[in-house]
Amino acid sequence: MAVIGLAGLLLYVETRQRSRTAAYVFARRMGLTRGDHARAIRNELAVLLGLGSAVGASLAGVAVSTSYERFDIDPLRPPSQLLTLPILPYAMAFAAVVRIAVAVAAYAQRVTDRGPVGRAAPRRVTCLRYRREREDECMAGT
Repeated sequence: MAVIGLAGLLLYVETRQRSRTAAYVFARRMGLTRGDHARAIRNELAVLLGLGSAVGASLAGVAVSTSYERFDIDPLRPPSQLLTLPILPYAMAFAAVVRIAVAVAAYAQRVTDRGPVGRAAPRRVTCLRYRREREDECMAGT
């Protein structure tokens, strides 16, 4: 499940890369620093992953709390009356979410910095932003 989630997150980052790169160039010209942009990406991904993890953990908790009395793993001993939630695995999963958000944000920032738009002139950025078919026509202003 984690590999599928990570693949989905990387696909999300790659899909937004073109618009993010053009917006990054414009924001850099207005005074946004590289660190501010990296923090914005990290926060966006952390909120996305955090909410997904919280919803998943909540739904798992509801599912377990409604059905744990019906399962008897060890028929020789009577089951306990209290449900104990695994706090340590939840904490480890939260730590993994934070590490993944930081790593994917660093990847997205590196790709944005290395992109061709990061070194482009303002007119070229406008051409790429509006996806003109022929770049030479765009640069000529036609």
